[in-house]
Amino acid sequence: MKRRLTKLVVFLLLGAVATTLVAWSLSAYQPLAMDWAWADPVETTQEPLWQFGTYSRRGGMQLGSQVVMNRRPTSKPLQQAPHWSRASVAPTREDFEARLHVLETAHGWPKLSHFHRKTTQRGDWRGNVEWRVQVPWFTRYGRKTTRALPLAPIWPGFAINTIFYATILWLPFAPFQLRRYVRVKRGLCIKCGYDLRGAEHKVCPECGVETGLRTGVFGRVVAYRRYRSCRYASTAQDRAA
Repeated sequence: MKRRLTKLVVFLLLGAVATTLVAWSLSAYQPLAMDWAWADPVETTQEPLWQFGTYSRRGGMQLGSQVVMNRRPTSKPLQQAPHWSRASVAPTREDFEARLHVLETAHGWPKLSHFHRKTTQRGDWRGNVEWRVQVPWFTRYGRKTTRALPLAPIWPGFAINTIFYATILWLPFAPFQLRRYVRVKRGLCIKCGYDLRGAEHKVCPECGVETGLRTGVFGRVVAYRRYRSCRYASTAQDRAA
């Protein structure tokens, strides 16, 4: 059991690494344009509201948000900010007076798994950057630039992607695990397939791998099947006598 748990943890860690690498690879291709849309068809309001626009494509989304006190009506369908966005929290009058503007970018596949955020306000137009790291990058024309790699995880997208990639990494080992399971179920040696039923074997006579001394599920199953085989053979001999 301990060995299986160790394998499970290792594959989950590899899945998490693969999830991060995929998100970072996708972040190298930043969205180039945004399609502004208003969440509600409201003309005027007494309370500050978020006005945001999104640009989405497979494996990435960019969200720009700002606090306003009035907005124009729109015929576009109603939208809501994702749960990981700053726009999912109701703004205050202090945010409106500070002219708060938030730009968030998320990446990941098959689900969005990482994002980073840049917040600007009046008097601080350089902004506050959160959860990202800048790396050098070269465009297809050879120009040197930088790309932002997201660091903040998005739940449950990060967990879903981790399980997805861990399963993909485990698939090449699945035939060997299935063969091991079938041999254990039939009371055979897990390495060479030698029939271990009907006698007490501490090691396999063919390949020398340990059999009866092993603990865990394999040892219990083999011991139980040997017990049943020996009992059946004894009963058959008694009947013949």
